[in-house]
Amino acid sequence: MRLAIIGASGLVGAEYLRIIAARPAGITEVIPVASARSAGSSLELGGMELSVRDLAQFDFAVCDYALFCVGDELSREYVPQALKAGCRVVDKSNAYRMDPAVPLVVGGANDAAVTPETQLVANPNCSTIILVHGIKALTQFGIRRVWVATYQSMSGAGRDGVARLEGELRQYGLDPVSGRSDAPETAIANNVIPGIGGMDAELRCSEERKLLQETRKILAMPELAIVPHAVRVPVSVGHSMAVSLEFADAVSAEAIREAWSRDSHVLLRDEGLPGPLSASRHDMVEAGRLRAEEGVGNGWSFFLSGDNLNLGAALNGWRLLALLRAHHGNLEAKAG
Repeated sequence: MRLAIIGASGLVGAEYLRIIAARPAGITEVIPVASARSAGSSLELGGMELSVRDLAQFDFAVCDYALFCVGDELSREYVPQALKAGCRVVDKSNAYRMDPAVPLVVGGANDAAVTPETQLVANPNCSTIILVHGIKALTQFGIRRVWVATYQSMSGAGRDGVARLEGELRQYGLDPVSGRSDAPETAIANNVIPGIGGMDAELRCSEERKLLQETRKILAMPELAIVPHAVRVPVSVGHSMAVSLEFADAVSAEAIREAWSRDSHVLLRDEGLPGPLSASRHDMVEAGRLRAEEGVGNGWSFFLSGDNLNLGAALNGWRLLALLRAHHGNLEAKAG
């Protein structure tokens, strides 16, 4: 299999290279592709140096599959070129997620959406992936309503986001007496920003719309009531979220914990609490602090944390690639 990584020089591209180095089975060639600014530079893959190719000049006919981790505009421009060249694509951008003809998939949640006819599969938003992993095992109890507040790290804004956080933490200090920071109110250092992306007329931000729309599509629950809040926090890597669910019928803590224990993508934290530091060191969504909500009928609350670059992006994309390969590998074997 000849595999191209479009956006290889970014944070998610780096995660893809890390994953491939650990799980190279079946890959004969990895082709890193990025903007002209990065073209000609080198990236490391398992001790090898790979030369980055220019996306504007890239011929997709030389690869069998492509993992896209670029912005919406570039995906809209180049994904059709890849498909026309016969390349099968996993796209991380928002460009095709809500297209009815394109499956939007969280690996392990709705794998059946990928079929032998699938040429393009959309990789969901990082927060959506973490939320879906946290609640998919609980849909058996009849979820009626979801309240979720996300605490999203700066790596969700790419390398520039991480650099901004590091720069502001160096630039703005804390007064040793008052504990106050001299940072402006728009800073992320020593601050939170209660809204991520553009706001609509109802002051709902784009990250909240993604969480709402994508979760409904993935779980095939178009009427599911979801109340989302998205907040950017001064953390480098790892997204967290406070979740409350209202179930149709009474559910016990034991039943919820048992459902999570059977889900290979969820790590139930019996000792300690979920958090971005611990969750960014493995491949699972951490769940914990489960408690009943007396003010909500059949209501339960809990906390989730997950690695937004790994589980929330590259690892899920890798799982979607495996789904595509499973179908098309079988077809190719039959054709042969």
